[in-house]
Amino acid sequence: MGKRKTFDYPPAQSQRSGCKVGWLCYDSHDDAVKASRVAVEEAKHMANLGYDFGYQVPGSIRKIGDRHEVVIP
Repeated sequence: MGKRKTFDYPPAQSQRSGCKVGWLCYDSHDDAVKASRVAVEEAKHMANLGYDFGYQVPGSIRKIGDRHEVVIP
């Protein structure tokens, strides 16, 4: 069996999870953009394995108050 691929996200200030995706919250827009790029690459990898993300879009960024929330697979 092959080695499991890992993806390194910048440290988040908070996080939450759902049944198909999770969310990382950042104070810094730059960290959110970095996390978004990682999320897109991880989503491509997972989609190739047959995973679906429901109606969520991994890598999307949403501003909530002073924070930036990134959808992750």
